[in-house]
Order: sequence, then C-alpha cells, then structure tokens
Amino acid sequence: MAQTGMAQTTISTVTASSDGHHGDLIGFALERPERGAEVDGYTLMLGGWALGARSPVSWLVLSGPDIPPKKLPVNVPRPEVAEAHPDVPWAGRSGFHGGVGTLTLPPEFEIRVGTLHADGTSAHVGTIAGRRRMPSLDSEPGLQPLIVTTLGRTGSTWLTGLLGQHPELIAWGPYRYEPRAAPYWMDILATLSEPQSYHQLVAPDVYGAEWWLGSRRQLAQSPMTRDPEMRRWLETGYVEGLIRFCKHQIEDFYRHAVGPEQHARASHFVEKVWPGSAAQGMLADLYPGMREIFLVRDFRDMACSVNAFSERLGFQSFGRQHVKSDEEYVAGPLLESANLMLEMWRRCSHRAHLVRYEDLVTDTARTLTDLLEYAGAESSEEVIEEMIRGGVSSEALGVHMTAPSVAATVGRWRRDLNESVQRQFERSYAEVFAVFGYDQA
Repeated sequence: MAQTGMAQTTISTVTASSDGHHGDLIGFALERPERGAEVDGYTLMLGGWALGARSPVSWLVLSGPDIPPKKLPVNVPRPEVAEAHPDVPWAGRSGFHGGVGTLTLPPEFEIRVGTLHADGTSAHVGTIAGRRRMPSLDSEPGLQPLIVTTLGRTGSTWLTGLLGQHPELIAWGPYRYEPRAAPYWMDILATLSEPQSYHQLVAPDVYGAEWWLGSRRQLAQSPMTRDPEMRRWLETGYVEGLIRFCKHQIEDFYRHAVGPEQHARASHFVEKVWPGSAAQGMLADLYPGMREIFLVRDFRDMACSVNAFSERLGFQSFGRQHVKSDEEYVAGPLLESANLMLEMWRRCSHRAHLVRYEDLVTDTARTLTDLLEYAGAESSEEVIEEMIRGGVSSEALGVHMTAPSVAATVGRWRRDLNESVQRQFERSYAEVFAVFGYDQA
C-alpha cells in the first residue's frame, strides 16, 4: 500500500498571555509553534516556559472542543529564566518541551493552553488554532465503514439487522453482539500515536504496568536533536505504520467474522458510534469511502422506551440512573444527548445521511432505498424486499422492544408521558425538534 501525500498541520493563530493571572503566574512564553508554521507529520511540538508565582507550574494542560485533554510536564531547564528571576527557586526548571498527536485533532482546531500548579491552582495562558489535513495512505482502501451515529433506544439494532441482510454490507450478529471493532482500534491508534506514548520507545519514563502508554510520564519528551532521522520516522513513518496496522485489524476481524466469500463481495461494514466520539472523526479521516448515518428518534418516545426498558432490566440506565425524576432526566442527561446529536449533525450533515426511526417504521422500503443510494449500494426492489424479509426477527426484536408492536413504538409519548414531562419537552427541545423534523404537539 503506497503513501499518497503527507499529513500537514498549519498554525493560523498563536496567542499567549503573561499578565499575571491574578497572581498565579510571574510569566509565560509560548515559543513554539509559531503563527503560520506548517508542520509535516502527525506531531505538533510545543515549547516555552511557565513560571508560577506561589508554586511551580507542574503541567501544561491542553484542551478544547473535541480534543481529549493532554498534559505536558513543566520541568525543562531554563537558565535564562532563572537568571531573570533569581528570587524564585523553581525558575531554573520552568521550561516545557513536548508534542501532541494530530490524529485526534479536528480538521479545524482550537487548543486552549492552561497551567496546573503544584498547589492546585490553574490559569488559562494561551490558544493555538489551525487546521490539519490527513493523507490517504491506502492505494487499495478495502472494506469501508458504514457508521450509524446514534443514541440508545433509537431502533439502531433493528436498523443494523436490516442493513446486515444486504449482500454488500456486513453487520455481524446484530441481535447477538454489538461489534465495536472500529472504535476499539481507533482508540488504540489515538493512544499509541501520541508522542507521550511513542517516546517511551526511545527515552522511557517507566511508571506502573502500563508504562508504555506514557500517561504518567513526568519527563519532558526528548528533542532527539542528535537523531533527526529517527525523530522524523517516529513522527511520521511510525504513526502511518500504526494506521495501517489498526485498519488491517478491523478488516481481519470482519474477514474472520463472516468468512472469505461474504467478505470479498462486501464494500462496507456496519457499526454504531456515539456522537462526538474520537472514532467518529478519525474514521472519516482515514477511510475515503466512509458513509455515516445519523439515526434519530422522537426524544419523547426515547424517554418512554428508556423507562420501559429499565423496568424490564430491573435497574435504571441510559443516564436515567443519575437523576431522581423524569423531569430531571428530560432537562438533564437526555437533553445533553439530544444537543450533542444536534451539534454533530450540523457539523457532519454535508457528508452524512439522516434517518428518522419513525420513517423506518412507517415506510421501511423507501427509507432503506434512500439510505442505500446514499451509501452507493444496490437498492433494487428485490434487494429491499429481501432485506426486510430477513432483517426483522420477532424473537430477536422481542429482546429489545418495549411495546406490543413496532407501530406502537411511534407516538407512545402521548399515552405514556404525564403533562409535566411533556411541558418540559416543549420548553427545552424546540430547536432539536425543528432541525430533526418533529412536531412540538
């Protein structure tokens, strides 16, 4: 498999503040990266210094929208800072140097830079913004993801079962298992591609049984100035090798799950992901043929289904266990999930396809036809009829359904929700209902 192009990150904005931050900091300098810098490879290097006023700065903390929090130790020798601040005993080791992986950054990102001090105080000290471009590494892309982005109790198992009946799609054991091969390997890739992990290959900071993750690393990452070729390989070739390995493991999983004959004729595998997960963005970057379905259901019916399913289980779940009442659930955990779906749909709607559970129930054939046309799979009447005939198992659905029939799951909120809960939906979900096409009343 040949490499076509190289990952590149362009820095558009770098801001840094050293205004004292209410006395927490004496000074701060973000010397790297520079505004306008273009970085090849999969590592964004940071360098500079941070001097605490009342206690040393222990960590540089990096965070942001859709960016997993990352920490860099602040303990690199900075003799010039010590010379400028002779009365501060920790000034001599106030520097930081390290990299963060770019695989988990959004295509357009904004990283908030903060400090965490030995005494527990913290301060916001800067921002790094830019964009990053991923290459296509595979000349033969192979099996591609068909991702169902959804929440719980939306009919996703039924939809997956239907799609699994298509000869070009693999949905393995949807009523017995719930494969997560893609998110599993994407999370592994995200972890191992971080500089704090792969620097454990060359300059390890050994703590605990999982030392190879580097998550407890307290030493600054080695700049490797004497071995620039190895540094470049780690930042690029090593990471690209990880990408290929992880993609191969996903493909191999499905090859063994369904056998060589079905695998050979398939174009996509079907899996669910949670909206906003790291896997959702990474799969879109690494698979040129990825297709994504957003599956939504009237959130009022979802609430009914959550309550009924929890009653069957004998314990509350899907976030309902964290609050005391249905009103609190609707205004809290469920609303957070609904807003997350809304936010991700707005970001991804230009490349994704929306399926409403109600349409799947009331016009299954038309809904599947539109979905398959979007996915580029055969959508003839014969194929659709076979999918419907083979994809609906009353015995299997009985494990998941909480109503007498599929038709009875639509609009059940009118019967099952009391007026107080219905009013809570009216107050809080107007925008969600409007975007996804649900009537308020």
